[in-house]
This record gives sequence, C-alpha cells and structure tokens, in this order.
Amino acid sequence: TYYLAFFLLTGLLLGVVIWTSFRLLVLNRLEYLNKQIGDISSKQDYTKRITMKENDELSSVAKQFNQMMKTIQSSHKQLEQQIQELSRSENRLENTNHQLTNEISERKQAQEKIAILHSKLVLSARRAGMADIASGVLHNVGNILNSVTTSLSLTKERNEQSKADKLIKIADHLKSNEAHLDKFLSDNENYQKILSYLLMLSQSWHDDNLYISKELIRLEKNISHIKNVVTMQQSLTKMIGMTEEVSIPDLIEDALMLNKTLYENHKIKVIRQFDFQEKIVTDRVKLLQILVNLLKNSIESLIESKKDLKQLNIYVHRLEDDNEYFEIKVTDNGIGITAENISKVFTSGFTTKSDGHGLGLHTSAIFAQDMHGQILVESEGYNLGASFSVILPVSPTQKDENSDDLAEEKQR
Repeated sequence: TYYLAFFLLTGLLLGVVIWTSFRLLVLNRLEYLNKQIGDISSKQDYTKRITMKENDELSSVAKQFNQMMKTIQSSHKQLEQQIQELSRSENRLENTNHQLTNEISERKQAQEKIAILHSKLVLSARRAGMADIASGVLHNVGNILNSVTTSLSLTKERNEQSKADKLIKIADHLKSNEAHLDKFLSDNENYQKILSYLLMLSQSWHDDNLYISKELIRLEKNISHIKNVVTMQQSLTKMIGMTEEVSIPDLIEDALMLNKTLYENHKIKVIRQFDFQEKIVTDRVKLLQILVNLLKNSIESLIESKKDLKQLNIYVHRLEDDNEYFEIKVTDNGIGITAENISKVFTSGFTTKSDGHGLGLHTSAIFAQDMHGQILVESEGYNLGASFSVILPVSPTQKDENSDDLAEEKQR
C-alpha cells in the first residue's frame, strides 16, 4: 500500500516537472518566436529583429530569420533605387532613339547606352526576383508558424483537460485513511473503486501522452520545414551568376516546396508529368526564380477562382518540332487572362493584383532570354485557366537565333 501511494505521488511529481520543463524550454519560446514573427509580418517592418539568447535549434531559426530579414531589407532598398534609375534611364533611352533616326553617328553611342541599360535592367530584375523569393519564403514561414500555433493551442487545451491532476485526490483520500489504510483497502468495494479509478486515470494519462507526442512530432516537422526553406534561400544567395548541372524535375520540386504551404492549405491538386529527365547545364538560380514566379502566379489564380476542383499541371518534355529545345509547361484552371491583358503580362510594372509590383513575369522573361530561351503564355479568357511555357535549349551552347521562329511555331 505504501509502495502504491509512493508510486502515485512520484508519478504526479514527475508529470508536473516534465510538463513545466516542456513549457519553459519549448512552448514559451515557440510562442515568443511566433509573436515576434507575427508582429514583423503584420507591421511589415523589415528593420526589426528577433532576439533569443539561448544557443539551440530555435535560436538558430531566429538567427536565420534575422539574416533573411536583413536580405529582404537590403534587396527592397536596392530595388527601389534600381527602379528609379531604370525609369530615368528609360526616359533617356526614348530621347536617344528619336535622335538616332536623323544621325547615324549617334546610333553607335546609343547602342552602347542600350547595352549599359540592359545590364542594369538584368541586375535590377535579378534583385527583384531574389526579393520576390525572399518575400515568398517569409510568407511560407508565416503559414508554417500558423500550424505551429495551432499545435501549441491544441496541446495546451489537451493539457488543461487532462485528468492527471485527479491523482492528487486519490493521494489525499488515501492519506486521510492512513491510520486505518489496511482496513480501508481490505474492503473489496473500496479496493475495486480505487483500482478502477486508477485504471481510468492511467488510460487517460496514456492517451494524453500519445496526443502530446503526436503534436510534438508535428511541431518538429514544421520547424524542420522552416529550416529547409531558410537553408534553400541561403543557398540561392551564394549561387548567383553560376551555371551548373541541373535536374529539371528536382528543380521543379524545389520550386513547389517554396510554395508548398500555399497550395496545400487551399487543397490544390498538383499533377506532374516529367517526360524529359536529362540534366542540363544552366543558371540554377535564374531558372528557379522563373519557376517560383510561374507556380506562385498559377496558385494565386487558383485561390482566386471559385471552382471546387483546383488543379495545377506541370509538364516537362522535349519539343517535337525542334529536338534541341525542351519545354516546361505550367497549366492551371484558375481565373485565366483576358484578351486585352494577355499581351501585357510580360510588361514591366503591369499587374492585376492589388498588392502586386508587376516585376515577376517581366523578370522571368528577361531571365529566359539570358538563358537563350523564352516564355510564352496562352489563355482562352477569363475563368478559363492559363498556361505558361518556358522553352530553353538542351545544350548550354545553344543560341537563341531561332527564338522568333519558335514563338511563331508555338503560337500556330
């Protein structure tokens, strides 16, 4: 009997210690991290940073998040400067082109200016693309932290509903009968009641532990996802301007991962068909930014549509009419593109979104040209979906001499 009483008191004390430690070491810090990121996201103040003194996984996530915010802040500032410079440069270019119709000697000078402007435009477009991906990463992290907050709330609610604290009542009841405990327990009715009650509490305690363990596993997966997204963003900043051997299906999966929470939360079905499996040598960062922009646009189009079945199709295949090129085709059944807008989608500054900046598709078109390829768009009209095709050479030495022919043939 004394062993039973000792076991109950010890179990209760151990449970309280475990929960208190878990609350102090994990839950409080996760709630703090979520609140800080929520404040930054709601206020859009890129100058704020998260401070965590401990040296562990959560502190590492906070440091990586701070580094990402620093990159976003720097990219945002540089982007504004580049856009202003680009606007001024475009005005100067228009005046120069007007003078070129009369003076051939000035044409050479204008061509040199065009080359300089193009390099600035490419740099501005690259930074815009990096800022767009960084913004997408921040949005992704915010979505994941919503899941973290949900898990925390569910765990807290389950703990508040736990019946483990009723062990105290049994212990108090046994203690109140301590003087005649042998006689009290010898009563078969009392013994059966206590035993039945303990079995019920044990089962409840077991169920609570299983539930909390399940939520902890979910928390671990979400934190791992945050780390993977941040790590990918860091790897992109180290590989600008580099060409390497790339697996197109793997790159598409990376682009999908950056948009994973967005399409999963809205139950968008993603269908993959990768007929082209060869590796190519190209600028991985540029191609990834193109894919992220196209996938994000398609997902947002599907979210805006009122259709019950939201479907995103991704095809990769070699062109039948020109075997030296391959095509990545992203098709959705979203809101589509109207006839008057389809010719403007790649224009700098054009957007139909209230919070858009009109640089995503323009940047993607420039990057495709840099890689000796092109992007084509098709849509039957409003609410009839849209399709974007990225056409790139299989060989890294393939030039874009036939780009116009490819565009005409594709349109036919």
